[in-house]
Amino acid sequence: VNFAPRIDNKIVVKSLDANEVVEFAFDENLNTNDAGWGKYPKTAARRIAQNFTSRKLSGLEINFHSDLPPAAGVSSSSAFVVAI
Repeated sequence: VNFAPRIDNKIVVKSLDANEVVEFAFDENLNTNDAGWGKYPKTAARRIAQNFTSRKLSGLEINFHSDLPPAAGVSSSSAFVVAI
């Protein structure tokens, strides 16, 4: 996982393995009902935004790679959320 700051409140997450991108605003009311891996960074971002409502939060560019197989029962989604 690597990160780069943004000057706006947008979070852009790119899966280097699947070549997929998820983009969303850093917002305490963010909808996290998506299917797929995009719900994990959204859930982490929403919780951070809810915990720091008195601060202006800047966005991030996040790129990640994993050699864990998806849906293999090895808690890859939990590891991903902790990394973020």
